[in-house]
Amino acid sequence: MLRYLFITTIIGVLSWSCQSKAENYRATKTQNDSLQNLRNLAYAKEAKEFCKSKKIQY
Repeated sequence: MLRYLFITTIIGVLSWSCQSKAENYRATKTQNDSLQNLRNLAYAKEAKEFCKSKKIQY
């Protein structure tokens, strides 16, 4: 009985740990995607302004 309780506790802790790691990964990935989108927007705006200043069709 004690061994069963010990094994189920270990399995529960491991599954909880994996789930929290997966959630952290998802949150971090979403955050990184958002940062990448902001960088892309800033780059596009910069390129557009550069083209305007050089009178290049954009």
